[in-house]
Amino acid sequence: MTSLPSPFERLDARLQRWVYQQQWVSLRAFQEAAIEALLSSSDDLIVAASTASGKTEAVFLPLLSALFPAAGVRVMYVSPLKALINDQADRLERLGDRVEVPVHRWHGDVHSGKKNRLLERPEGVLLITPESLEALFVLRGPELGTILSALDTIVVDELHVFLGTERGRQLQSLMHRLEAVLGRRVRRVALSATIADTAAAARFLRRDGQAQIVTHSDQGREIRLQVRYCDGQDDIMRHLFDTLKASDNLVFCNRRRDVEEFTEGLRNQEAQAHLPAHFFPHHGSLSKPLREEVETRLRSGQTTTVVCTTTLELGIDFGQVVSVAQIDPPPSVSALFQRLGRSGRRGAPSAVRIYAKDAHPLHPSLVQATAMVSLLLERWMEPVESDAWHLSTLVQQVLSVIAERHGVTASTAFRLLCREGPFGRMSPEAFGLVLRTLGNHELLTQGADGTLHLTDTAMKLVGHFSFYAAFNATEEVTVKHGDRTVGALPVGEPLVVGSTFRLAGQAWRVIDVDRRQVSVVPAPVGETPSFIGTGVPVHDEVRRRMRQVYESDDIPRFLDKAGVDKLKVARETYRVLGSSWAVDVGDEVYLFPWRGDRVLHTLRLQLAASFPSIAREQAWLHLKGAEAEEVLGVVQRLAESGPASALDMASRLRNVGTEKWSRYLPQELLWAEYADRRLDVQGAWETLAGWARLGL
Repeated sequence: MTSLPSPFERLDARLQRWVYQQQWVSLRAFQEAAIEALLSSSDDLIVAASTASGKTEAVFLPLLSALFPAAGVRVMYVSPLKALINDQADRLERLGDRVEVPVHRWHGDVHSGKKNRLLERPEGVLLITPESLEALFVLRGPELGTILSALDTIVVDELHVFLGTERGRQLQSLMHRLEAVLGRRVRRVALSATIADTAAAARFLRRDGQAQIVTHSDQGREIRLQVRYCDGQDDIMRHLFDTLKASDNLVFCNRRRDVEEFTEGLRNQEAQAHLPAHFFPHHGSLSKPLREEVETRLRSGQTTTVVCTTTLELGIDFGQVVSVAQIDPPPSVSALFQRLGRSGRRGAPSAVRIYAKDAHPLHPSLVQATAMVSLLLERWMEPVESDAWHLSTLVQQVLSVIAERHGVTASTAFRLLCREGPFGRMSPEAFGLVLRTLGNHELLTQGADGTLHLTDTAMKLVGHFSFYAAFNATEEVTVKHGDRTVGALPVGEPLVVGSTFRLAGQAWRVIDVDRRQVSVVPAPVGETPSFIGTGVPVHDEVRRRMRQVYESDDIPRFLDKAGVDKLKVARETYRVLGSSWAVDVGDEVYLFPWRGDRVLHTLRLQLAASFPSIAREQAWLHLKGAEAEEVLGVVQRLAESGPASALDMASRLRNVGTEKWSRYLPQELLWAEYADRRLDVQGAWETLAGWARLGL
């Protein structure tokens, strides 16, 4: 009886030789499972495996084996970052050369000549961003069916980055629209290192959620974790310098301004120690050449520690990063998983150190970091919000479809985008309201036959490169030192001749300002700009775990000595304050819900009608000019009334439309979306009812 070939034996012989040349003893089990799935079926597939585990090879070894000869573009690889495309292209080109399959990059930094050659002779593998794919629909809609006529697989890398975001909804729409152009199904494959719910991820990939799932967990991999308490920022900088000055590391900050402040502080210590430059900044406001220079240093083996934001969170291969540091608790447990995976490649331990520095006697940052690490060790991650409205992205896609098809009927647009597409929560009535509002803004006209067309105003919007991104890029001014671009600053930053600021790890003095450019020279000191950023809401489970940390007597092994001491202080303070839901301090009251940010935000809005001075601080609410008995009366009344109307609460607000295309949406839909995404009236009512039962 002849045995069936193994997954490895099913690969092209030239790629088998490549595997041998890498000195791999064998393929991993998840790689074999992915190869079998891709070569034996046309099913959608999700490969969820840790960073640097070989996900790319697990997918592209079988795909490239099936691509010879490479007539037409057969595989489209979609990445969230141009830098990740460039990184993956270097790897995939080496594999593609083995089987004579060309690999093409397509994004804003690729020369038009290379793009034109691909358009003239489409073939092989296309690496592209969602924004560049959007541009293809808008600019080459009638040709797209020919350019991609041979496409049979779309590979989405770093899937977790797209889940629950405007950009993710855009990608879902583009994949669906591409199938509509081709008139057939195209297999979808997703790669990710951090997925809490693979079923939700499968529903993101395609509405029916029918996908094969291949997972791999490095549970045997050594992980080194520490939560470290420091007395302020200077203390953190001293420890970072002493610990990281002689190795390759990543230091993650939650804000760009923190990146600049820590980089400057670490460089000052370098100068005092007469050491060469080792610490470098990396964030989205720095110029592309400066970011690439830092990335090259990491790859080249020059000893480098990079202080960064999320820009280095994704899977660009920097070789051997010894450890990861995190300043303050990370935005989420999912982010902590991802950042942990940036260190310890090639068999070395993964090492993460989280620094907490809050001075409040409850030490909420220390406790939150402790809670997040405990959840990480249990492999819990925040669930995906897969059914959000994403109305701003809907506006973009309506305009894009009309541009692609040079006109479309309302019924066709609704069927394509809503009934069959990713905006499934939209009713025909709500979609009609969106179209009428776009018409009122003079973006759409309708012909006698019912066909919708773009106005001249809309054509200018769609024709500008900024249209292709679903998210709202901050308007910025370029900062230049001579002919060298240093980076960019938000337009609202106060910049006058003679003023100073920090950027790219050093101070600058402004010598000239015009509408789009600021000229600078080096300066001895400077203020940190107020970079604009968006916060990630803390999940209910993180706050519940924080409360458990406060109420427990266990001492986590990953806390340093100072952290243990401060945790004991925090627990003693909690027994006096936080163990009660309301604490009366003079004419001020503190409320402790121990719930996530959506519940805190909802409670704040509800209580603001009676206590206008209410504010949120850390994980609790602070009411000035109030007494506990008075607060209890309001709480009892709200609890007896049942859950509030989220829509009524949202309709009292005026600043709910903050996304890119919100200004073109009807106000009632913006309120509905805000209520859906930002408020949790059921959770707030449960909290109020619990407080009412407890009394004072």
